[in-house]
Amino acid sequence: MAMDTSYNGDPLLLQPSDHLGLQLINLKLTDTKFQRWSKLVRIALRTKGKIDFLDGSCAKPTINSPHQWIRCDSIVLSWLLNLMIPEMVEAFLYVDFAKELWLELTESFGDSNGPLLYQLEKKYQISIKKMIVWLCITLNSKIFGKS
Repeated sequence: MAMDTSYNGDPLLLQPSDHLGLQLINLKLTDTKFQRWSKLVRIALRTKGKIDFLDGSCAKPTINSPHQWIRCDSIVLSWLLNLMIPEMVEAFLYVDFAKELWLELTESFGDSNGPLLYQLEKKYQISIKKMIVWLCITLNSKIFGKS
């Protein structure tokens, strides 16, 4: 099966499969799955040629094609909302643009320590829970002078 390259990198081009109800990935966002979810969403949007709507690289044009940009951005926004549990959709329903929603989600659920914890867990091959217990014991002994 040949890969369709007809969009030529144009994020404003929509394919027949780019509809509002599309499920990009098989994981719904909850407040505890953001790191994994966001990585999978970015991969899927890169594949669809729409990743630039998340970081603003595909800015809304003021002269040429503003209607097509609004249409594409609305579809990406719809895809993101479709990938959330219903309770979360209610909280973010009134966000107008995909970039704005992505920033809200990153601020609300992003965990800058996620990659670091993953690396530590992989390096030492211990669970995060064990790491937290160890850290608590260590801090407790430092604070209260117990060994």
